[in-house]
Amino acid sequence: MATLETSGIKLECEQDDYDHQVKTDFRASLLHFAHSGCDAEAVDSFKPLKRSARFASGLVSKPQTLGSTSVATIQALGKRKPKAENPSKPPSKKAKRSYAAPEVYAHLDALNDGLKVGLDVVFSGINPGYMSAQKGHHFANPTNHFWRCLHGSGLTSRRLQPSEDSTLPDAFNLGLTNLVDRPSAEAAELSKAEMKASVPTLLAKIARYRPRFLCFVGMGIWEIVKSALVELLSSTASTSAQGKRERTKKVKVAKSVVGLQPFKLVCGTANAETLIFVVPSTSGRVTQYQLTDKIEFFADLKRLVDKDPSKIDTSAMLVVALPSTSES
Repeated sequence: MATLETSGIKLECEQDDYDHQVKTDFRASLLHFAHSGCDAEAVDSFKPLKRSARFASGLVSKPQTLGSTSVATIQALGKRKPKAENPSKPPSKKAKRSYAAPEVYAHLDALNDGLKVGLDVVFSGINPGYMSAQKGHHFANPTNHFWRCLHGSGLTSRRLQPSEDSTLPDAFNLGLTNLVDRPSAEAAELSKAEMKASVPTLLAKIARYRPRFLCFVGMGIWEIVKSALVELLSSTASTSAQGKRERTKKVKVAKSVVGLQPFKLVCGTANAETLIFVVPSTSGRVTQYQLTDKIEFFADLKRLVDKDPSKIDTSAMLVVALPSTSES
């Protein structure tokens, strides 16, 4: 016997009747979820789904079932084809510049030198950059570290702006010049022959103004000048007292490093010595040396400038005699 309790009233019924009632109630509840088939009207009014224009035109391929796809097809689909190169698209890496004829930058003017007799240091770059030529001032590109290096090393008491470059000789006893006068976007647009041919002009400036130090800004320019100096010292022939031509031994110089170099330029009449110093390029694109490293090399130069000339041993340096020139 089972007991049912409904609204507080206990009812007793046979076990079989109870089971039958539970099943009936369960079946009735299922009717709420029963699926009713579509009638004829619903079927007639049915419209297929609209396909996109891309699908209809065949741009999007129909999906294939695994059963209808062979193993070879699956393997082929797994191998991606390399992307075809677009010849009109420029390469991602910036292409290196090559020689540019003078007329390419004929619209830009050369920079004025900042020189006078007896300067402590004359700084020389390879040639004026594009922005420097546009603005008419040395090292005018804001990414260039030159002016920060001057101040950080103590060669100037404050950080100058490029527009103040003409004040260097009188205010700080420093000078500025370039190996090649004509401007370009990059030094690579100058030929080595052009740079080498400009060395005598630079040496003539040094003979005329006789600074204590000639500082090359960048190893590239120093390699060009050093090559010319070695050729000058290792002349191919000399005339002896008997008029015979004798070959001289080629001068060998150790590999260049930044800092003080084993050469000194001597002006014949004044017997004034100009020592050569090299600092890394101050261009912001040169990342081999960080700004702090560059400042330290400028500081090394400052320490030499502050030292008494007689305290600097130049006895082992190679002597390059410069022709005397009259000051104009």
